[in-house]
Amino acid sequence: RDGDEPAPDEEPSSVEWKARGAEHFKARRFAEARDAYGEALDAEMASDYAGGKALASVLYANRSACQLKLGDNDAALVDASRSIQMDRSNRKAHFRKGEAFFALARYGDALGSYQ
Repeated sequence: RDGDEPAPDEEPSSVEWKARGAEHFKARRFAEARDAYGEALDAEMASDYAGGKALASVLYANRSACQLKLGDNDAALVDASRSIQMDRSNRKAHFRKGEAFFALARYGDALGSYQ
């Protein structure tokens, strides 16, 4: 084992969970991706956001995309909103929020999110 690999009993880092989430998402395993992004968020919170709020924002936006694919539009809206709270400049988060509003037939709100 080289020095960069975690010890077998170590929990994966938020970045490692994020990578797993991305792999699941690309393979269209959206529930597994959602869970991996959730684990990444848990790891980030446990480390007091050591990866920075921008990373947490990306994780929430990615989990929001999974929620949308799974048809859980309310959860997608919550995650997109959290993503924006962490980083207001995250354009994907604003897009996901608009998508969630649209899926919830809240068209005026969706339009506001897209602008």
